[in-house]
Amino acid sequence: MLLFALETFSLATTAMLSMLAMVLTGIISSRDAYACFTNSAVLLIIGLMIMLEALQQAGVMDKIGRLLTIFSKGGEKRFVLILIIIVALLSMFVNNSPLVAVFMPIISAVAASSSGTITKKNTFLPTSYAALIGGVGSLAGSTLPLVSSEMLISTGEDGLGFFEPFPIMLVVLIVIVICYQLFLYKLVCKFFDFEEVKDEPAN
Repeated sequence: MLLFALETFSLATTAMLSMLAMVLTGIISSRDAYACFTNSAVLLIIGLMIMLEALQQAGVMDKIGRLLTIFSKGGEKRFVLILIIIVALLSMFVNNSPLVAVFMPIISAVAASSSGTITKKNTFLPTSYAALIGGVGSLAGSTLPLVSSEMLISTGEDGLGFFEPFPIMLVVLIVIVICYQLFLYKLVCKFFDFEEVKDEPAN
């Protein structure tokens, strides 16, 4: 835990060293240590990250960025609402953590070109929450439903269907959108009243 906190090594290296230490001290067997590399959940996450990189290389994310730029002309509140819906739906099919990482520079570019209409400080947090909410709408968006399904299967129960968590996610998303429209946006603006750190518009 100390190495994870200090980040002396990369997180991946720290995780591998921790696993190696547990094998050498007999806490876990070598078979258990290597079992994760054949786990379907791990393989699916790797595949989703490859798919996200392919979407970036194909220019799909750039097209989404241009679409968001169009919506930004309607004001920040409308922009964030559209962003919440888009990110939540995308995160059902792409792991939410790398998806948020991809959207950060897109949002920064839109904010920089909006002449102060759109701010990063009021946009980043809703984006992250939207990805977390949408990520539990399918087995592909987040590790939580995927691992839960694997645990059910390991106990002899039927695993979760791919879109089985979707109805619950949809209800939560609708509630969040309504609350954001009514009062959450005002709360965000109130608490994030510090000065915006502006980027230079891209030439």
